[in-house]
Amino acid sequence: MKYATGKRLKSIADALYDGNVSELARKLEMKPQALRKYVTGESMPGGLVLIRLHDIGININWFLTGTEQMFHQTHPARISEPMEQYLALLESDELSKEEQHILDELLKFSNALEELDISEPLRRALLLVYAKHVNSDKEE
Repeated sequence: MKYATGKRLKSIADALYDGNVSELARKLEMKPQALRKYVTGESMPGGLVLIRLHDIGININWFLTGTEQMFHQTHPARISEPMEQYLALLESDELSKEEQHILDELLKFSNALEELDISEPLRRALLLVYAKHVNSDKEE
């Protein structure tokens, strides 16, 4: 991958559109094939793409440098600290495929819990139980 911004575009698609790069392309008003050149790191997005990323709440400093946080501080789509940590892990290339699968499953479960009208302590407890379950399946 020539440009690191490709990984960050994938992280944006993961965070906002469940990994759907075509949906991100639609939001950025571009063809999926054009966005894929950026996602694979073949090309670097230009000014218009940066403006559109900003318009959907992306912190351009983060996008270009990997520093700071993904979303604007005041943007309503700003993600939680655990999600920031999850995305940082995915970008790091330090996870095995199995570890990445576990994190993906936990994220799906966490997103499903968000849809339920339950208290935060109960949501956290369910996530912990689910994490232990996924981890115990791995050990068997």
